[in-house]
Amino acid sequence: MKFYTFLLFFFVLLTSCKDEEADSTKILIDLGKSKKGKFSDIFSKMEYLLLDMGEREVLVRPYHIDFTEEKIIVEDRDLSNIHIFDRYGKLQSSIKSSYDGGPGTIKQSEYIQIKDDKILVYDIPLFKTVVYDLDGNFIEEKKESLRFEAFYNFDDSRILFNGLNDLQHDKIFIKEKANLTSDTSLIYHFPKDYYWIGIGTKDGFMKDQSSTDVYFNIPYSYELVKFDEEGDLQKSFKFDLGTMGITHDERFRKAESRELRSYLAENGLINDIHSFFPMESNFFMYLYQHDANRNPTRHFLVFDRNMNVLYQCIDPKNDLDEMTIGGVPWTYHENKIYFIVNSNTFYNQYIQKFSGKKVEIRPGNVHAFFQENIEKLKDDQRVLISLELKENIKSSN
Repeated sequence: MKFYTFLLFFFVLLTSCKDEEADSTKILIDLGKSKKGKFSDIFSKMEYLLLDMGEREVLVRPYHIDFTEEKIIVEDRDLSNIHIFDRYGKLQSSIKSSYDGGPGTIKQSEYIQIKDDKILVYDIPLFKTVVYDLDGNFIEEKKESLRFEAFYNFDDSRILFNGLNDLQHDKIFIKEKANLTSDTSLIYHFPKDYYWIGIGTKDGFMKDQSSTDVYFNIPYSYELVKFDEEGDLQKSFKFDLGTMGITHDERFRKAESRELRSYLAENGLINDIHSFFPMESNFFMYLYQHDANRNPTRHFLVFDRNMNVLYQCIDPKNDLDEMTIGGVPWTYHENKIYFIVNSNTFYNQYIQKFSGKKVEIRPGNVHAFFQENIEKLKDDQRVLISLELKENIKSSN
């Protein structure tokens, strides 16, 4: 009866509110023009950082990663622990999950946000948001009346991403005034097809590094939306990938029949926008494509501030330090994109690449990093690899 009452309240609440629309811009990307590139075309330098968990703690699957001026905050998706590192990669403290999920604790973290020197953690099975300081000390918690997968708190409102499998009237965002659950709006139409898929989001709500805007990369699509500092929907961008794209109807039908992955590979198609980062000077996009033999093609694209394609390439060569870089662009901060790789993998790739070769060890380069951390790299740790985007990028067109 309580669950029914909650659903009825949720239905009446949201259907009584005004929908919000946005201006839409269609952007054509001709990926057939992409050529082999190199890191130095768009990146100025690379840096390596070991996330040192010490001997007693483990980091199983880093997922959401955020940065402050002095801290790196990492969510472990498997264990639901939140780890706090200093900017040198040394573990300072941890917010440990608790099976009981009592006051001040989390049971299963779904999403985090850093705001006003506080860590906000949404616990999805306990329907609450828990607030900690940057040292991991409990401050307060709030019970949630709505279910969602991601959130972004502004000063006087917040935006919730309620996932593609839990849409209300084909809307995927909820705008809520601060502390007023009765003042709620449904935002942005999206086909209510993926009702059987639980949708998480790697990137979530992304703060623009050079404005007060916030972006969101919508899963299972080529769509991107932009919010202003009030949480109002300003604009949507729909990218047309031409012959390398798939229509929404095709994607849904193949996903429902469990044929999507093989269909994409056999036809050389791209499922969605893997990563889109609003950097300080430009926008960075990463697209992932398989062929029939399951060989990956990685597309790197840079856009100017007017969303014009400035540079595009495939499988760029690391000509900055020649190190083999595995993984995918995972997150961003300031003007850097970050890869995160297993330290064992990094160690083996370094040995394979440079064993028996004469190398120059200079402060800050990959060889100095390897020598300084050689023993720890053999453990099950994680390495953050940052690539700093150039301020002036020459057009590849």
